[in-house]
Amino acid sequence: MPLQATVNKTDVATAFSRSATTYDAAADLQRQIADKLLGYIPSREYSKVVDVGCGTGYSTQLLSNNISVESLVGLDIAEGMVSYARQKSRASFCCADAEQLPFRNQCIDLLFSSLALQWCPTLSAVLDEAGRVLTPKGRYIFSTLGPGTLFELQTAWKAVDKYVHVNYFAESALIEQLAQKSGFRVQIHQQTVVRQYHHLNELMSELKCLGVNNINTGRPTGLTGRQRLLSLRQHYEQFRNSENLLPASYLVYFVILEKDS
Repeated sequence: MPLQATVNKTDVATAFSRSATTYDAAADLQRQIADKLLGYIPSREYSKVVDVGCGTGYSTQLLSNNISVESLVGLDIAEGMVSYARQKSRASFCCADAEQLPFRNQCIDLLFSSLALQWCPTLSAVLDEAGRVLTPKGRYIFSTLGPGTLFELQTAWKAVDKYVHVNYFAESALIEQLAQKSGFRVQIHQQTVVRQYHHLNELMSELKCLGVNNINTGRPTGLTGRQRLLSLRQHYEQFRNSENLLPASYLVYFVILEKDS
């Protein structure tokens, strides 16, 4: 089954373009994951590196400051994100699709992507493109979200209605299978990160600022009614912990791919 098989790319680009100016203020988790992912990059000199799904450019700057690289490009499908990143950094940026990279064959040493590939409709296409553009022994190092992410929110919504409210995330076994099929050796590490909030509206506001919208087939259309939101808050309260806080769980995969030849 393809990763995020029901996602529309236009919806993704529009959602993240709209959130460009609010993203950084709410992106503590994203920065935390990018910082950890950086540690999986082997220490060496790189000719060309691409930050896939660069967003506002945090990871691009992180790479610029921490690895030896001749040419660094930030790439994102959301024009609003690319425009915003260009204002903050001297790195090169381009608006493009991870499934159709605008690079010639075997010209990139390292592809880096932090919490972006879960929004791609077809992971197999992403990995095939990576295999095309990477040099022999080149690496694709990325983080993505796994099943169980935001399970508290999903459980609470299921008690309210039958719509799809939380996005689909692929199992690690599927990621490994598709990566091997595309010619990669695979390592996957995982970590569960739990964020905590005083009130549910803090989580919902954060997700909105990040552009993390529900973009699956089966999502509700129109505005969410006041009564449904009240019911959602009531059902989410079952997760309030001993610290009197509401948790939101994220299953994070750190994936290291090395091209066979």
